[in-house]
Amino acid sequence: MSDTSYVKCLSSAVATTPRNGTLRQADLAKTLAERFGVPYVPRGDTGLEQMFQQCGVDVLIVADDPVTLRHRTAPTPLFFHPSMGAQRMERLRRGETDRLLTVMGLEIGDVVVDATVGLASDALVFAHQVGSTGRVIGLEASPYLYGVLMAVREFGANAYPRATELLRQIEIHFASHVDWLKAQPADSVDAVYFDPMFRMPAEASSSMAPLRAFAVHTALSDEAVDEAKRVARRCVVIKERPGSGVFLRHGLTPDSPRRKIAYGVWRKQS
Repeated sequence: MSDTSYVKCLSSAVATTPRNGTLRQADLAKTLAERFGVPYVPRGDTGLEQMFQQCGVDVLIVADDPVTLRHRTAPTPLFFHPSMGAQRMERLRRGETDRLLTVMGLEIGDVVVDATVGLASDALVFAHQVGSTGRVIGLEASPYLYGVLMAVREFGANAYPRATELLRQIEIHFASHVDWLKAQPADSVDAVYFDPMFRMPAEASSSMAPLRAFAVHTALSDEAVDEAKRVARRCVVIKERPGSGVFLRHGLTPDSPRRKIAYGVWRKQS
């Protein structure tokens, strides 16, 4: 967690342990408090609602394995997990294809930017595909999501050893994707990927629901797409509903226009 620029963006949070936490968890909570730039508050046998009330905060950073975020308004906790990425990588190991990787044409050694990295479910698959000779760059504008990813990189997640290993191969930046892309040279990466849909997760999705309280809900801008087209030497891909108008506005071709969700692809002409 060497990049501390995100700390000044955090507000209304404290670091603590799980209920009746161990001395080791208390030590980790104190370290997390330092890393996140928030106070440490001992937990003891105090319940979640009482912790929120006593501390007067919206967010609890809990020294669990993996590090977990609790938001006052969210019914479920947020923590790092590979989600569908684990199943996708297992299918790849069996020799099956992956729809998104096929659309992007990713190969070993490629450089790809996940401009809305979130909890890195897609970025983990990218890292698996491009291997140690490739690069995966993840951009995240939410200080809490960025902080969780960096905490897992530093302290690990015993339940997901392979995902943790891959996460440590991903270059994660706390940044607005527009600002980061504007600072890059033209044709400097192979592909840029946007999944703006995770910013507004479906109510029925249990795996995505905790993101609602922590994600940055800024809509994908025309400037961001234009900058991605400049920076990518091969393609830009956006995950969206085919009928949303996004593909038409940006000149993208949907891979499956009749599906509920499609990948819109723009390919750079040589």
